[in-house]
Amino acid sequence: MTRADQKRRSTALRRDMARRHALCSLDELRVLDLQLTRLELGRERYGHLDLSSRRDWAKEEAEEHIDAAFYRACAILVERAEVAIGLSPVEEQWLQDS
Repeated sequence: MTRADQKRRSTALRRDMARRHALCSLDELRVLDLQLTRLELGRERYGHLDLSSRRDWAKEEAEEHIDAAFYRACAILVERAEVAIGLSPVEEQWLQDS
């Protein structure tokens, strides 16, 4: 695809996205804003997204899910204040048994 073609497609897509954004509710705009913020962070860290690269998108997605599960487990522990206590129920039982 030539640069001129890319420019035309980009301009048309921007125009269509602006039209579609105008139809969004405030909450929908907030979700899109959050996603764009993450996209911008990725662009700052890694450069522009290039779908023609040979990245393993499925592997990266799986890794992100694993990370998310880890962060959620940490949040649950903090919410339960188990971290503040210092020991999980399993650790307390182990100490009692030893």
